[in-house]
Amino acid sequence: MRSRPRLPSQLTVLATVGIALLVVPRFVFGQEGTFTQKTFTYKAVSDTEIQADVYRVDDDMARPIVVWIHGGALMMGSRRNPPQRLVDLCRVAGFVLVSIDYRLAPTVTLPAIIEDLEDAFAWIRHEGPMLFGADPTKLAVAGASAGGYLTMASGIRVKPRPTALVAYYGYGSLDSPWYTEPSEYYRTTVPILTEEEAYSPGGPLYLYFRQNGLWTKAVTGFDPATQRSELDPYTPVRNITPDYPPIMMLHGTLDNDVPHEESVAMAEQLTRQGVQHELISLPGGGHGLGGADPELVADAHNRALAFIHRHLAGEARAGEIAPLLDALALLDAGANLAVLGDIAEAIDAYAEAQRLEPEITVPPAALGNLCWNGAVWGLADEVMTTCDEAVARSPNARRIRGSRGIARALAGDTAGAIADLEAWAAGAGNEIQRSEIQDWIDALHEGRNPFTPEVLEELRRR
Repeated sequence: MRSRPRLPSQLTVLATVGIALLVVPRFVFGQEGTFTQKTFTYKAVSDTEIQADVYRVDDDMARPIVVWIHGGALMMGSRRNPPQRLVDLCRVAGFVLVSIDYRLAPTVTLPAIIEDLEDAFAWIRHEGPMLFGADPTKLAVAGASAGGYLTMASGIRVKPRPTALVAYYGYGSLDSPWYTEPSEYYRTTVPILTEEEAYSPGGPLYLYFRQNGLWTKAVTGFDPATQRSELDPYTPVRNITPDYPPIMMLHGTLDNDVPHEESVAMAEQLTRQGVQHELISLPGGGHGLGGADPELVADAHNRALAFIHRHLAGEARAGEIAPLLDALALLDAGANLAVLGDIAEAIDAYAEAQRLEPEITVPPAALGNLCWNGAVWGLADEVMTTCDEAVARSPNARRIRGSRGIARALAGDTAGAIADLEAWAAGAGNEIQRSEIQDWIDALHEGRNPFTPEVLEELRRR
């Protein structure tokens, strides 16, 4: 059973007094016209333009830089939608955020990906001051999963070296058994794939590589059994020197995709070389940190933001982001309260977060979380405004449409519920889920409410 989260001090009064009338506020999503996002092409290869999205305050001041590198096993993913808390940090602290794309395997192999990484930083340093007011003497790098690997790799491949690094569940090696041998986890948790299925359009190629221990060879272009030395220049854990940048690593201890031992091995080498570093291990956390204590995860995220801010702005300015960190803690507490069914308190947590830091952005996922939990806890009317806001913010998010569909059904809007559930079914991840959603749609067409107390209880457990 989940424990009730400890409420941040800003919310304790609201929690003890109670709420007579539940009103869902319309959240303020940043300040348009002051913090802008522009897309640049930093490199072209044949007909392929490789781009970066730059977020910054629209002024002429030279500002420190945070580079975000997306994950996706070096095979998937996009620069779009960097973590909202990182965007908020840059907005509040006055940093430039640069979210980069890179070419993906197996269309290219790792040497080309690392070349893109190096070229992106060269472009930021040489063109950034003129194009978007970048101060290249202060440059932090952050990334998750494969982006965490590339963040670690930037510490050995990018010159001059970045100021600081934050790697979320990254890896410092490329030829450890977890990638070069068949993955027991992926062979037992998903059906075994054939080569034909994997290479079909849109096929789950990554899963096939992991099930068969082929990822390293397919992505790097080198056979780890016979070409280990060819991998050395791309392997951070084998290239740590005393001038490696300060780094913070965050990793769940039960990560089944990138083992926690990858960050432990990096920490051991960093210690040997006397490099400033911190490893935040989150007990029970999987890939993405899910499954760990939500309060520990929230604290770890805030510590990572504070680490970046400290290295770019200095210790003397630490207090400048205190309201932001408090606000983010409230958003995280609100998300956990919603899961527990404390919808009123969750709403108040979100509202109080924006009072503390008006420039904070409530992510669509957080709004969707509130919509889903309000619906499955039987409080559809109370969260309908939030459901509409979540869909407006992220219209292509199928799960959010489904959340609103359940809320609409419970609120008596049958036509709206059917439309939302049909959108969810169209993007369902598997046939079992599609069939379940279709059964709900059929019931609504027949004038029946499929969301009985028993069904809602089952949905709450998921």
